[in-house]
This record gives sequence, C-alpha cells and structure tokens, in this order.
Amino acid sequence: MIDNEKREEALKKMTELLLSRATMLKYHCPDCKLPLFEKDGKIICVNCGEFMLGSEDVQEEKSEAEIIKNVEEKAKLEHLHEDKIELLNKILDEKLLELLEKLKSESSVREIIVILDAIKKILELRYKK
Repeated sequence: MIDNEKREEALKKMTELLLSRATMLKYHCPDCKLPLFEKDGKIICVNCGEFMLGSEDVQEEKSEAEIIKNVEEKAKLEHLHEDKIELLNKILDEKLLELLEKLKSESSVREIIVILDAIKKILELRYKK
C-alpha cells in the first residue's frame, strides 16, 4: 500500500488521466493496489507507472485484450492466495485450540514444553506481520 502523501499525488494523477479521457479499469495494480487505467492502448498505474506484466511485455507489444486477460489472471491468483491464507489461519486457530485443551490436562513437563513450543510456532505464523 502507499502512504498518504503518495495517495494524494496518485489521486491528482488519476484525475488528470480521467480528464484526458483515459479509462479506469476494474483491475488493480498487484503492487500498490491502486486502480489501473487504459490510455492509448497502454495500461497505466498512477503510482508505479506504465504497467508491465513481465519482461515479455517490454520485448513485444501486447494487445489491450491480452494485457487485461493477464491482469485478470494475476488478480485471480492473488485472490486464490488470499483464500489459502484465510484457510491456513482458520486451521492454525483450530490447532491452537486443540493444543490449549491438551495443555490443560497434560502433567508431563516434557510434553508441556513440546505443546508450548508448538503454540509459540502457531502464534508466530498466525500473527506474523
């Protein structure tokens, strides 16, 4: 994401693009998450510049439809990635609860240490920033 100063600058650039008859697309930049624009056959991110999907875009010009298709595929992959992270977090929460229940009834110091180590690892994964 971008800070407030860059966001203000990006809003000004978005306004300029719209006034110059650029089209705001329904897709977002995978890096800064701002909306992408199309103008003169080019896909533009107001924060990152002209949007290139990879080195092949630099070497050969792609049609707008191809670029949009690639942006859509990237957005789907990003959404799929978010779904997997959400599922992982749900599983980690369930495992954490199981470990806490097991910890309540455990009397072996060795097992308690193992359980606490597992809890620590889950918390590190779950709340990693």
